[in-house]
Amino acid sequence: MEEKAELIATQWILSNNPELTSFSLKTLSFDGKKLKDMSENSVITYKIHEFTPIENPELDVRK
Repeated sequence: MEEKAELIATQWILSNNPELTSFSLKTLSFDGKKLKDMSENSVITYKIHEFTPIENPELDVRK
């Protein structure tokens, strides 16, 4: 269910915000309490993080 919600949200963002090309999306509602409005519709909140990918990132391999 969570994966499907994230897929639908990602597709919506890509369709409605073509300038966003590098981002991560995480549902917040599945980690906590769901909100409901008066019409009994569930509200799912998301955290969207936009980033700029870099080539050859320096990795810290220390344990």
